[in-house]
Amino acid sequence: MKIKNFFNALIMAFLAIVLFVSCEPRSAEENENEPLITLNKDEIYLLGNCTDPINSREDGRFGMPSDYTVAVFTMLTGEKLLAHGDAIVGVRALVDGEVSDAEVIVANKLDLDNGIVARKSFSYVEGGWQYVLLDKPIKITGDTLYVGYKITSAGFVIGLEPTSKMTSTEYMLWNNEWYKLSEMGTKGYWSIQAIVQGGDYSAETQYAVSVDNLSVPEATRANSEFKATLEVRNAGIRLISGVDVIANIDGQEKTISVDKELMNGQSARVDVLLPIGEVEGTVEFSVKAKVKGQDIESDEFKSSLNVYAGLERNAILIEQFTGQNCSNCPAGAAAIKKAISELVNPDKVCWIAHHTYLPGVGDAFTIPGNFDVTNALGVSQYPMCNINRKEVEYEPGQVKLIWHPAATTSSLLASLIPMSADATIELTREFNVDTRELKVKVAGKSLKDLAYITVLVNQDNMIASQAGAQGEYKHTSPRAFLTKSTGDKLTLDAEGNYSVEYTYTIPEKVGSFACVLEDMEVVAFVHGDINDKNNREIYNADKIDILN
Repeated sequence: MKIKNFFNALIMAFLAIVLFVSCEPRSAEENENEPLITLNKDEIYLLGNCTDPINSREDGRFGMPSDYTVAVFTMLTGEKLLAHGDAIVGVRALVDGEVSDAEVIVANKLDLDNGIVARKSFSYVEGGWQYVLLDKPIKITGDTLYVGYKITSAGFVIGLEPTSKMTSTEYMLWNNEWYKLSEMGTKGYWSIQAIVQGGDYSAETQYAVSVDNLSVPEATRANSEFKATLEVRNAGIRLISGVDVIANIDGQEKTISVDKELMNGQSARVDVLLPIGEVEGTVEFSVKAKVKGQDIESDEFKSSLNVYAGLERNAILIEQFTGQNCSNCPAGAAAIKKAISELVNPDKVCWIAHHTYLPGVGDAFTIPGNFDVTNALGVSQYPMCNINRKEVEYEPGQVKLIWHPAATTSSLLASLIPMSADATIELTREFNVDTRELKVKVAGKSLKDLAYITVLVNQDNMIASQAGAQGEYKHTSPRAFLTKSTGDKLTLDAEGNYSVEYTYTIPEKVGSFACVLEDMEVVAFVHGDINDKNNREIYNADKIDILN
């Protein structure tokens, strides 16, 4: 079950859910008296639920737009535990995002006050899978135990494995009550494993490595640098001293050395950067991993890439549609920020947020023109966004003009940036600090006969209230349109050349918010007619800071 808005259904289901409480197999005090067991990193076993599908982390995400506390547990029977080892030495769990107040927990009942056998705080490590060793191993006695984690986070957290079965072993703590996922109509397992040792693992694979969570852009540009990200995971029982990642694009091979000790199940994030030469069309990309010191390789992943030449885009344009009273909007903004930050060149993205509001509900950042854009593009709910005012496949099989910004990923942006532009754009500005007069000039050439230009002044880091967010929340929003909000029609000469200039005096304030020059920029984009569904696409975009 794919659960993009998991908690929306969750909250509605709470009233019909019966609280489940487990039996009480063993007290924390009894485990406290067990002798210490020496950790052997070379022989450990991962027991529980695990999936490492390439490029499909989005399938199991859930979350809330503001900080929330949640605990999730997988039940492991004493029979299963005894069959695989003598002690639990840690917990491995799949989470994603800037989580805080995080800890893994082993419990003998669903009670965070009285049922905890062991707990260990951890800091989030980039790469999704968190691999946390306990301070003291927990002896396996044949009793049922609950293994999981508790975190505080905002936005989407990834960790549910969708299946076709209603499983009765998965639990969630929400609003200080425990719930069975199967009683909530959710099919799947939490991606949680107990790290066990002390069993007979001679029949297990001794040395193995896999390439997981591979993110490969679908397109790139000639004479540029191509970037892919992945995780290399130790899929064998034995400890390995490192991994070599071998990547190849269009016949150019590169080896990235990962000099990190990896225990069974442990992974390391790898960025693959490869130069693209003077090519155009389709090229082949492949990647595999090899265990250092062993003649052991992973399966090879292969993919075709589109390489674009032609006019290079200065930047793509993301338009977000938001409002201060939109409780889901912070999650969308967080996804956009994260996706942009993960790009090789984040400056290749212009991001503006059109603040509008529902009837009868105000928004302090709305300026004249926001509604013109919203209405022309048919936006009727928030949060929403578009990229380059064109339909994109924002998720596999999902192609739309307007879609939820929480689905924004760096791989999506990286696939759109290389696409050839339909106009050149040269953006310059002059600014007089004393008079606060801004002069903007935009010049270039359009390959389309009909072209419009929009120029606006945008500002970041404006602190104000936001539904669904706690503490100081930083808003981004246009402060003024220098053109019509839907664009000024450009006059093109016989060769498609254009040149326009605009003058604007930046006030001390717009509405209730000071115009902080250090946080302001000019955004300009050349585009089709926003009211023409067949020709509204952004031809090219660019931005420049108000100050040097």
